[in-house]
Amino acid sequence: MALIVLHNRLRVFCLPALLGIALALSACSSTPKPAKCDENQGAYLKAEDHAHLNVPGDASEDRRAALTIPPSNGKSVDKKVCLQRSPSYFGTAGRIAASPEEMVADWAQAWAERNSTAVMAMYSAKFSSDAPEGAEAWLAQRAKEINEGPLPNGRVTNLKIVQQGNDRRVASFVQHFGATHVQKELNLVRDAGLWRISAERVISTQTK
Repeated sequence: MALIVLHNRLRVFCLPALLGIALALSACSSTPKPAKCDENQGAYLKAEDHAHLNVPGDASEDRRAALTIPPSNGKSVDKKVCLQRSPSYFGTAGRIAASPEEMVADWAQAWAERNSTAVMAMYSAKFSSDAPEGAEAWLAQRAKEINEGPLPNGRVTNLKIVQQGNDRRVASFVQHFGATHVQKELNLVRDAGLWRISAERVISTQTK
């Protein structure tokens, strides 16, 4: 008899407890889970914070290439969706060009993305032009062309770099606007550690 009474008491105690555990597990399973983004191996996922870069006192700090944090759009982050593309901080590939080849590639890519701000930042403050309207008007026209004109391919072809001193290079290449192929030449100078365009000219234009 004592065993029967003990068995009944355990049933009365355990059933509510088991019911509570089942309800808790049910609630947990219905909670949205963050997306698993392990398959996205973008380089930006490995980004790390670094200490502030102190510019030596005898060097000029060029703020035109400084990192600009995009403003918040006020929307909350959807944790159920993976980030497919890194934020565009520089407007191009997300890096500061370390070589003339990279600079030309970034210039072409930024143009293809209609990022006139990034393209204009790649021209030297000492940019010169043979155009009758002068360099400043030429650059303004280029910015308008980037924003409103035909889009080129994001990649140039037949790129060749010729050295003309420690801080000067001449880049020649073909830029493609659909069926139109434009042979161009850029004079590059190293300005505060960055390669910039000091002159630009069109060598030939062909339409196929």
